[in-house]
Amino acid sequence: MLIVEKSAPGGQAPSRNASTTIPASPTGVGGAELAERMTRQAERYGVEILQAVGATKVSREEPMIRVDLSTGDHVLAPAALIATGSTYRRTDAEGEADLIGAGIHFCATCDGPFYKGSDNLTIVGGGNSGLEEGLFLTQVHRLRDRGPGAADPDRATSCLQEAIFSTIPR
Repeated sequence: MLIVEKSAPGGQAPSRNASTTIPASPTGVGGAELAERMTRQAERYGVEILQAVGATKVSREEPMIRVDLSTGDHVLAPAALIATGSTYRRTDAEGEADLIGAGIHFCATCDGPFYKGSDNLTIVGGGNSGLEEGLFLTQVHRLRDRGPGAADPDRATSCLQEAIFSTIPR
């Protein structure tokens, strides 16, 4: 078995806070540790992992599936599972494109440190995604719901709701 990974194994897991939904881990496992554990387990079962390699084309080469790689090589397999993960969605609000990277960011763990100590920060996201980013940014003193599209705690898991609301001063 082969995993072709455009970035690093684990997808967004390494950038996440501790997950408390991992069986047999009542205190949670950090995202980077979880990704490392998954990688070690896959390798233990003989899975080869190609990191920093993307798929450029998928086609049928009877009776196999051919996957062309960004390295110029290709692989053949009887089946291919395409697990593309998530992509950051934009709100398409007027002016948004001009502020991306200059006030609008999509990754709290990547860009949140730029705003450490800020008194006010708005997080736009639905359900778990908005609250997970907010939980990471707990050094920010105030999280405000700013209407449609703002982080919606009612759509998040109760465990995550409890975690985020325990960090906000009342």
